[in-house]
Amino acid sequence: MGRRPPKTKTGYGLRTAVELRMLQALLALDQEGPLELVPTFLGAHAIAPEFKDCPDEYTELVCNTMLPILKDWWPHQAPFHEMPFVDVFLRDGSIQSGAVAPDPAESQLSGVPA
Repeated sequence: MGRRPPKTKTGYGLRTAVELRMLQALLALDQEGPLELVPTFLGAHAIAPEFKDCPDEYTELVCNTMLPILKDWWPHQAPFHEMPFVDVFLRDGSIQSGAVAPDPAESQLSGVPA
């Protein structure tokens, strides 16, 4: 049985700058070793409190703002790493499965693996 690197996730910041700081921390931990970490952007972990009455707007923020910023930010912060994966957390009180959640095909078209 082979070993796979641990998957590490952001997702508790709910704001672009905080999510990027979390990714930066994961990259720093990866540099320290001894394990290779696989970072995952989980900006759609929950609905930010200020969007509780309009969760679709938060989903649109993740898709139309956070992911494009991540795509531009990543090559400057981690030029020797592949783009991080993108994940979505679906449950009550978070992103709803019927929402305009980040579609894996759309993520890959934008250059972000899903």
